Amino acid sequence: MNGNVSKEIKEAIVTFREGTLSFLDNLVLLEKKDGLKKNGLIARKSPFLGATCTSDPEEALRMMIEASLYSSMESRHGKVLQATGVACTSHDPSVIHGKVKGADYQKVVILEGGEKVSLPVDHKSGGAWACDASNAGLASKFKKSTQDGMRNTFGKSSTKRADGLVLLSYGSTAVSEGPKNWIQFQGAATWSFLAGGDASFVDDFIDLLNEDADEFADALRRHFQKALDRLLPDFKAKCCKDGRMDWKKVKDLNFGSSEVHFGVNNATNREIVERLLPWEVFPWKRP
Repeated sequence: MNGNVSKEIKEAIVTFREGTLSFLDNLVLLEKKDGLKKNGLIARKSPFLGATCTSDPEEALRMMIEASLYSSMESRHGKVLQATGVACTSHDPSVIHGKVKGADYQKVVILEGGEKVSLPVDHKSGGAWACDASNAGLASKFKKSTQDGMRNTFGKSSTKRADGLVLLSYGSTAVSEGPKNWIQFQGAATWSFLAGGDASFVDDFIDLLNEDADEFADALRRHFQKALDRLLPDFKAKCCKDGRMDWKKVKDLNFGSSEVHFGVNNATNREIVERLLPWEVFPWKRP
């Protein structure tokens, strides 16, 4: 693995770990924002997971924290993968950065005889992550590429040469209904391609992820327990009755007020809502 690439991946892993621990340290039950209770732990989509499993408040809170933590970690790990792709393409002299319609960048391939072929490259992993380090807009967020866009970009040439490359960083299913003349790399092949043909890149990447993993796991357990101990008293006060979970209290905290909002607040729209959700049956907050 290229030394500069390795260094940047390590930095991304450190950021991932620091962000994960910070998430636990700053976790709150209810965070008020603009007068509404949201963004705290109870306002997330996970609170009712425990309703089918337990009436014990500590176990319920533990499940809520775990669900939110793993969701947060998955999002941060995606940024590690993104940073890895950016690092690889940043140090690849055969990559031409800059906007390519429907793709992330161009890859120059020199064929036998010296012919240079420039192929557009599109990264797809669900909502594709971009690997163009020269474009802050792409490198800072997920880039949504449609199959229509791929066909428009890759499907114009009538030559025998491929019109483009499609990369999937994981999974085992090919992109359906792809362009007529394209090449797809998948899984380990994608990462080896990004690393300039390094067949051991994925194994090296895993080794980097595993460095200091035990120390991070210990820190994760400590920060998790601190968050649990810190939040539990207030959680019991707000969400329990007679020492057991009161999931209806959680419902009230999670949903807040029952509001209906209108794009255009006129008599017709209000009447439509009244017929769909009569106020006498379900007293929502009228705007």
